[in-house]
Amino acid sequence: MSRPRLHLLHVLTALLVVMGTVAVTPAGADVPTGATGTPAIGRTSAAAPTTLLGWGDVVGSGTRQTPRADGRSFADQAFPVPSPVWGERTLDGLTVTAVDAAERMSCALASGKVFCWGRTRSPGDGRPHPYGIGLPVRVGGALIGRPVTAIAVGRDHACALTGDRVYCWGDNSRGQLGRGTIGGGAATPVVALLGSAVPRVDAIDAGDDHTCVTSAGAVRCWGANDHGQLGDGTQTDRGSPVLAGGTLVGRSVTAMSAGGRTTCALADNWSHCWGVVEWDLAGTPMATTSPTATRVPEELPRPDFASIGVGGGTVCAVTVGGAAWCWGLDNRGQTGGQSRWVHDPTPGPVVTDGVLAGRTVSQLRVGATHVCALASGRMICWGDRSRGAIGSGTTGGRSAPAEVYTDGALAGRSVIGIGAGDGVSFAITTGAPGQVAAPGALQLVRPVRVLDTRTTAGTGIPAGGTKKVRVAGIGGVPAAVSAVAFGVTVAEPAASGYLQVYPSGSTIPGMATTNFTTQAGTVSQLVITPVDADGTVTLRNVSSRTVQVFVDISGYFLPGAARTPGALVPLRPVRAVDIYVAAGEMFEWRPGGTVGLPASVGSVLVNWTVVGADGPGTFESRTTVVTADESGSVMIANWSPRRVRLILDVQGRFVPGVPSAAGTYHAGGEAMDSRTTPLPANARIPIPAVAVDDTVGGYAPQYGAVLGTLSAAAGTGYLTVQPPSVVGAPTATLKSGKRHSTTTFLAAADAVLVNRTGRQVAYELSEQGYFLR
Repeated sequence: MSRPRLHLLHVLTALLVVMGTVAVTPAGADVPTGATGTPAIGRTSAAAPTTLLGWGDVVGSGTRQTPRADGRSFADQAFPVPSPVWGERTLDGLTVTAVDAAERMSCALASGKVFCWGRTRSPGDGRPHPYGIGLPVRVGGALIGRPVTAIAVGRDHACALTGDRVYCWGDNSRGQLGRGTIGGGAATPVVALLGSAVPRVDAIDAGDDHTCVTSAGAVRCWGANDHGQLGDGTQTDRGSPVLAGGTLVGRSVTAMSAGGRTTCALADNWSHCWGVVEWDLAGTPMATTSPTATRVPEELPRPDFASIGVGGGTVCAVTVGGAAWCWGLDNRGQTGGQSRWVHDPTPGPVVTDGVLAGRTVSQLRVGATHVCALASGRMICWGDRSRGAIGSGTTGGRSAPAEVYTDGALAGRSVIGIGAGDGVSFAITTGAPGQVAAPGALQLVRPVRVLDTRTTAGTGIPAGGTKKVRVAGIGGVPAAVSAVAFGVTVAEPAASGYLQVYPSGSTIPGMATTNFTTQAGTVSQLVITPVDADGTVTLRNVSSRTVQVFVDISGYFLPGAARTPGALVPLRPVRAVDIYVAAGEMFEWRPGGTVGLPASVGSVLVNWTVVGADGPGTFESRTTVVTADESGSVMIANWSPRRVRLILDVQGRFVPGVPSAAGTYHAGGEAMDSRTTPLPANARIPIPAVAVDDTVGGYAPQYGAVLGTLSAAAGTGYLTVQPPSVVGAPTATLKSGKRHSTTTFLAAADAVLVNRTGRQVAYELSEQGYFLR
């Protein structure tokens, strides 16, 4: 992993840079197949609007778009705690009744409509997606106007059941669409030609590249058959349905599942499987295949099975009494901690001496290398943890059955349906959004101006003088807080200098909070600082002339001992670094174990000042968050043409770990919008809309607020980041002939960027990180 870098401010001259502004913000259906083809084991009843949560692979789970820097492919990242699937524009207000996923595609069934996303080129909306799509899009074509009752998702194809017809879309290179042909594909749903032998469809499921249905107690499949997964006694791909034979002949099938290159069914209370039936340690299919249904060897007596599910080599079933049994591939702990064999062909119970003890399993989904179950209202997963699909907040290695993280997005919600795929998991939930009042969590308020020295004749902060400002117990901010976030703006200073902002009653810090110069003109900076018991902070003017200042509150942090990952631990400002860095050189800062920080530290809140980047006597400062790499280092590069003085003052730290509670901080670092087309005069742009494009990174529903940087060309007028429904007072003014400047902002996920300069302006938005909603 490359080391995080904090580039000195002057580097941004190449980007166009900034203007000053301060952040402000306003305030009953069967769940069909799951993962690589897992069937509905249990029922989901959802009559009210639901929230779909996902975790694991960030693209497959739909929780965030994260394309690589080249904009052409999605980054391989893990999000190991539940987060809302990006359905703000598609799923909101709908009732999700099913979710399914495979290697490249995930789909949800919501109020009879189908929505898909992932790395697939063919999510079913008829549009080209050469690099995939990271948010749900509605499947169109023949499904429009037809209510869907079940869905099945394969590696790069999907099918939907509506009435007695099956519609499929995506890849058809193995005949998986059921059109009677092999080759090509379909960008929108096409009807599968099932023929008179299939008078009705009772259930549908999909493996990697094959599709199966049950009808009148029989199983019929089509698509890839290289391992005999269709069950017709051959290993020839089929573009039309064929009947699965073998030990199913003369028996009535009560449940069926397809996954990977395997298909299984329950008939006469026996398990029957065909296709790949044995795997090596790496999970690669061995030569052992069965082209027709074969009864699974079982040790009797055993409980009766009610349902069955197949993933990428592992088979699981739920007993009539609500216990989970698994068999097959166990190279990642998929069989539930039994630790019996790499591959065990004999069904056995999942261990119940942990989180499953005393619980009744009602639903179960088998992913490619992990399994999830809904047990007595709790979602529990086990197996491969490398991509975060277990949902326990950690990645790497394997996991015995573990409960999915219940704080954050799951707090206050009830899980009524589940899903699992290739490195992803899902929960269909009802109830109020999770809002965990964790100490140190950010709470946004409607922007309020608590100080404007320009509005009172003869006021201002005199040279060397101070002014006390109430920022707690006012404007929606309670009296008891650990820290307050607000913007400080210095309007057209008559002399260069800086402001110091600190809790009233404390020692004057040796740091500059907001630097200003006559050359830069009006400047704005975000301040996050602790507050004393009287709810005030003090502003001290270190310059030779009186300055006019205004202060806008945007949020606060909850009081108490911060222990939740991503919660802020505010600190009294303390200087950590004061060095000179030569032009083109890099400086390695190891914050852990210094200035009151613990030895193991993740993200650190700092105020940094660069002196001399634009020549002798010039300086700029900004609040920012830096995140150390695995070795504890932060690399700082001076890309300016001059030797500069770098000052870092630590103001707080965020509790390390994977954040999941509302208001906790998640380190970021992406370009949210670097447009070559300038923003027109008097235009406004919704900041979240930046990420609607497949190839641009940015916001997602888990964002409650974003900590970012705004840069733009200098000129007359001002730009603001503000709530969409509020006409905000200017937080910065750029006069003609003034040079660029840069500001940090804290904005709600629905904030807008407004150009009030009277001319078009080139700009850039960059994300430092975000706070979960």
